[in-house]
Amino acid sequence: MKKDFLYILTAVFILCSLIISVHPIFSTDPNEQKQVLILFSNSLGTPWQSQTRKSLYKGLSINPNINIIAKFPWSDTQYNESSSELLFEFYKNKFQNIKFDVVIPVSTYATLFMLEYGDRLFPEIPVVALPGSSKERLEYIKTRPNWTGVFADKKIMETIDIALELQPKTENIAIISGSSSNAKTLEINAREIAKKYNNDLNFIYLTDMPMDDIVHKTAYLPDNTVILYLLTLLDSEGNTFIPKNILKDITESANAPVYALWDTLMESAVLGGYMVSPHYEGKALANTTLRIIGGENVESIPFNLSSNKYFFDWNQMEKWNIQEQNLPADSIILNKHYSLWNLYKKQIIFIISIILIQSFLIVTLLILQSRLRRVRKSLSKSHKELESKVIDRTKDLTVSNTNLNIEINNHKTAKDQVQALLEEKELILSEVHHRIKNNMTTVMQLLFMQSTNMKNEEAVNSLKNAGNRIQSMMLLYDKLYRGSVFENMKVKDYLETLITEIIGNLDISNKILIETNIEDFVLDSKTIFNLGIILNELITNIVKYAFPDEKGGNITLSASIYNNHISIIIQDNGIGLPEDFDIEKSQGFGLSLVNMLIIQLEGVINIDKKEGTKFTLEFEKN
Repeated sequence: MKKDFLYILTAVFILCSLIISVHPIFSTDPNEQKQVLILFSNSLGTPWQSQTRKSLYKGLSINPNINIIAKFPWSDTQYNESSSELLFEFYKNKFQNIKFDVVIPVSTYATLFMLEYGDRLFPEIPVVALPGSSKERLEYIKTRPNWTGVFADKKIMETIDIALELQPKTENIAIISGSSSNAKTLEINAREIAKKYNNDLNFIYLTDMPMDDIVHKTAYLPDNTVILYLLTLLDSEGNTFIPKNILKDITESANAPVYALWDTLMESAVLGGYMVSPHYEGKALANTTLRIIGGENVESIPFNLSSNKYFFDWNQMEKWNIQEQNLPADSIILNKHYSLWNLYKKQIIFIISIILIQSFLIVTLLILQSRLRRVRKSLSKSHKELESKVIDRTKDLTVSNTNLNIEINNHKTAKDQVQALLEEKELILSEVHHRIKNNMTTVMQLLFMQSTNMKNEEAVNSLKNAGNRIQSMMLLYDKLYRGSVFENMKVKDYLETLITEIIGNLDISNKILIETNIEDFVLDSKTIFNLGIILNELITNIVKYAFPDEKGGNITLSASIYNNHISIIIQDNGIGLPEDFDIEKSQGFGLSLVNMLIIQLEGVINIDKKEGTKFTLEFEKN
């Protein structure tokens, strides 16, 4: 029996050893690239989104094996079901060969899109959501498999309570909110909370109306009023706003202190509030994503309720006579005025420390001075011995110096040879450049000469268009060669020269005036090449079709950049495009080429046909 037991124990030991040795073959490679898709609900770069994005990216950067793919598909503040269906089809084709490890929808519209199409686009892929202000949407998301995330609860009641505590004479609460879905959700929450105060407070609702009316009415609020700002991305007339910008107009006009719910609004002269911070929201999203990437099951990770903090502005506290001792503990005070000790406490301590150290050094030096006298006597004895050694060492150095001079001369000769080779290569490169440029010029001239011999108007236009495209490539090549940096080019210099060349090739008899407003920024050569072809096609089409029967008109071109978001606008006052015109369905080669290049830029183009035609091209700088 004992012998059988020993056999069994030996077999178990051997089996365990085999499992341990084989296990690494089937384990997950820790260095495997992880794919994370982030869908942002706004492409305009609001302060809230910018801080959330910065904090999220910083958190994810802890894992160097994460590859982030970010998309900004929504360019306004309205969720459009028909456009979302097209976006679904686009993403279905675009990401069909990419296996994502986590999808992160940021804010309302990205969350709505993922709730509608996520199961079809990314089946069984974990979703880490920041779902916006709706608590009902949060409760629904909690029931969805493979979903978790971060919910930033807007503490409306807590902000009202701290306002009443700091300003006990308050009789009226003015609620300011816009017309977007998030703003209306916050307004509904505020109205429910208002019922809890019974008739002790009078609530004034400046909501869902033109923004000019809201700003105007804040200047004539009754005495003992406090303003609670919720959200104004969109007003009742469909105008869009960046909250921190419009809030500055409100605070400058208002005759009452303003409280808010986001710390990104503190620079807009807000008194304070119990606020949500996008920095902590992005950090929480990143931490949850890293846990999933690290192997945790998404079902075991509950929603993270990001913590709020009390924020106050010192200047507004002085304006409305708010004492610091009345603030809640751990409040964050911005722009605080400090005393001399508070401002320079470290410097004062440093100076005192230096004085004490100097005093200690003086005493030490006096002691050392007496010892130095004794040491000098012994040094005098050693001095003669050292002199003899120095003489010997000098002789050695003289020999070394002679050898060094020989090496320097050899190095100089080699350097001169290298310089001669560089000058020869520079001459060859210049010759190659001129030959390439001459060849491109010859091709362009041959196309234009051939067009003059063609009778078919469509063939003539095709040859001229091909010539213009070659000319834009030749111009880009020439600019890159003449520039000091081959990878990048100034947009203003290139576009203005390109437009001059395009107009020079089009016979418009000075009837069409072209105006430009181009900011001076730099793009890489690949992007600016695509941009040159796009502008060449659009301007040529405008000149040919927007002004029939040789009518005159104006064309304006503007280019700008904000937070790496580039906007190119081409507008004319011609006859405009047909109502059913769709650039993505155009059969023409030029517009098909434009559409293809926009996709390569990962950009979008919007066409406004109300007055003439307005093309708006937007994309992110790489």
